[in-house]
Amino acid sequence: MKSWKGVKKVQPALAIPAELKANGKKHETAITAIEPGATFHGFDISEGPEAKTALERGGIILPPAIADKLELEVNDSLKIETPYIKDRELIFRFFAISEEMLGAPVFIGVEQGQKLMRAPSATYNILYLDVDPQEAQEIKKKLYELPGATSVMIKQKLISQLEEMMEFADVFYGIMLAFAFAVAFVVVYTTFTANVLERLREIATMRTIGEDHWHLALIITLENLLLALVGIPIGLWLGIQTTSALFEAMSTEVYTLKGVMYTQSYFWVVGSVLIVLLLSEIPPVRRIFRLDLAQATKIIE
Repeated sequence: MKSWKGVKKVQPALAIPAELKANGKKHETAITAIEPGATFHGFDISEGPEAKTALERGGIILPPAIADKLELEVNDSLKIETPYIKDRELIFRFFAISEEMLGAPVFIGVEQGQKLMRAPSATYNILYLDVDPQEAQEIKKKLYELPGATSVMIKQKLISQLEEMMEFADVFYGIMLAFAFAVAFVVVYTTFTANVLERLREIATMRTIGEDHWHLALIITLENLLLALVGIPIGLWLGIQTTSALFEAMSTEVYTLKGVMYTQSYFWVVGSVLIVLLLSEIPPVRRIFRLDLAQATKIIE
């Protein structure tokens, strides 16, 4: 394959069906055995040494979902059983956690993979190819012609599928956001209106003794902004907790989703809330401007 036109690099790997056991719990998965220096997979190590070091030391790299399921911590031991070594279980050290968004892959070094397969020499059943994009389709056809080839996937097509899913998610979350702001407008508008109605006599008295419209509007705005200063931090904290819980509930062994909040998101949310607040003020303030002083001052509280 290295000699094929358009092929820049070939990296082998070995997928092995296995059962992981630890702390009285089990998990069936496929373990991927790779060379420690392989570059086809990017690791996001959140705990433990870097991936190359962990694999060279004969350890196993797990995603958080499996580590949590087996109640494992870094440097703990676990047992692995495969269809090729049913008569015994091999013990491996859990060296590192890799944050994985797509699937829940488990990685070991090539030498450990040979032990799980009882293979006398290096063997593989997966190939990762770096190819010229213009030759990708032709190389895909040639790969399917190989004996035993069952599946060929082009990375860019997988990325396109994920992007389509993300576009749908953006629309869904956009609708949720619009609904949230609509509810916020209704709640804030109702609160402000009730506040003004309860203080009509007070406001009418202030206008009677010479207070101008805009000064009253400014007083009400400042009161509302003070309430917002108290409510917004609480709302942001609740929003972050809700987002984390939502994505955790949506995560499976197929996708692991994490809520990520960028700095600009906080500014957008706070700015949008302040705009909703100011827009919600308009009807109550207009009511103050049109207030019948003679009738308002006679209101019995």
